[in-house]
Amino acid sequence: MGMTIDKYLKETNTVLITQDSFVEMKNIMRKYQKIEQIYQKWNEVNDFSYNQAMRKIGEVLKDG
Repeated sequence: MGMTIDKYLKETNTVLITQDSFVEMKNIMRKYQKIEQIYQKWNEVNDFSYNQAMRKIGEVLKDG
């Protein structure tokens, strides 16, 4: 016999949770990269102020 319905549903749910986790991890890594780029720009360019950098970082954290 094959897999029971309950076992199938449980395994399917686990796969969905895992997929959601990967999507969330990708979003976090993208935010980190954006913040890193903002920091590098602030650190290298004199006309990019602290306030501008913090505003940009806030936008990344809020909206991605």
